[in-house]
Amino acid sequence: MILTSRVFAALKFMNRANFPSSTVNIRINVNQIKSNRNQSIHARHSSFPQNAFYHLAARRTDILLLTPATAGVEQRRRSASNSTGNSSGTSSVLDKIPSSAAELVALTPHTIQPYLKLIRADKPAGTWLLFWPCAWSIALAAQPGSLPDAKMMLLFGAGAFLMRGAGCIINDMWDRDFDRKVERTRERPLASGAIGFAPAMVWLAGQLGLSLLILVQLNWFSIILGASSMGLVVTYPLFKRVTYFPQVILGLVFNWGALLGYAAVRGYVDPFTVIPLYIAGLCWTMVYDTIYAHQDKVDDALIGVKSTALKFGDRTPTILWELSTTMLFALGCSGYMAGLSWPFFAGLGGVGVHLAWQTFAVNLNDPADCYKKFKSNHYLGLLVFLSIVGGTFLAVDETMGDRKETQQTLKANLLRL
Repeated sequence: MILTSRVFAALKFMNRANFPSSTVNIRINVNQIKSNRNQSIHARHSSFPQNAFYHLAARRTDILLLTPATAGVEQRRRSASNSTGNSSGTSSVLDKIPSSAAELVALTPHTIQPYLKLIRADKPAGTWLLFWPCAWSIALAAQPGSLPDAKMMLLFGAGAFLMRGAGCIINDMWDRDFDRKVERTRERPLASGAIGFAPAMVWLAGQLGLSLLILVQLNWFSIILGASSMGLVVTYPLFKRVTYFPQVILGLVFNWGALLGYAAVRGYVDPFTVIPLYIAGLCWTMVYDTIYAHQDKVDDALIGVKSTALKFGDRTPTILWELSTTMLFALGCSGYMAGLSWPFFAGLGGVGVHLAWQTFAVNLNDPADCYKKFKSNHYLGLLVFLSIVGGTFLAVDETMGDRKETQQTLKANLLRL
């Protein structure tokens, strides 16, 4: 009788508490599970992505696993639903709009997602880093008082997306065995088996075919110059097996647009203007990709992959600052020889501040911070572009003429040597 009375008392309490009859969601952060993996067998063997959430239905036995990207969409949808009570159809539609490339890829059909991830469509930072040297060069080739050629900017933007995707496929084809042994890359589509080698080859052919269609829109000099970069694009992944400086090769590839953009606008390459720009881009790539390589330095050392992160070691901040200084000097030389006005040189001050910040503030032993600093270089590239645009727009013909005379003098002196 005592037990029965206690049961009835509990039921009355629950009724007064007015518990909702709908499904109760219990949210568990997987990061907390991972931090206690030494105390929990379940956590040790779980392979769920970071920041994912379990939604365990109290009245149902199904479990819904959300990726970080779709979890973000779901969180915004729920918060908006709670604040408005689902009264506005327009707001509910807006809440479903993805706020990042990763969320956009996560909303695509599952059969398409591996192909989008293979070309890193969910991580557009690399596309921007490939595009900015092209944009610098196009802006540098503009006439005084003019803005960059909009058509060329669009063509090179599309080309950067396609060629970056093609480069990622080529890289993953070479490195799929290595990628399986590195924690950060083991889930890549080729390494995980989500895509076979043959479909990847077809996908690569499509990327290269579309890139060729863009290239043939340019003048013949640019077509030949652009096609000549393919040797480095295909062989770059091999260099990390034989040298500690694969970032140098990557810099040569990623900054080819510094040569190509100017040639596409002018029909030729001005060596006194473009070569310093190319050198600046090369140093810049070595800076951000060395920071990027520090994410994997432990795994790379174990499996035999070489990088400047391993070569520089504790001297990395010092060497990065030396490379950053060289980049600033080369940019200054390029702008001076092009006759750019004061906004360009003012902008270089901001570029120097950003380089100093990322060089000395980065925690090279924290992969998350390394990736954060790596992605910030997108804004540095944008700053350089805006500086060149401002310097070209306010440039005067007299200054341009003086720089041409300086170039002629330099050419004459070089010929004498």
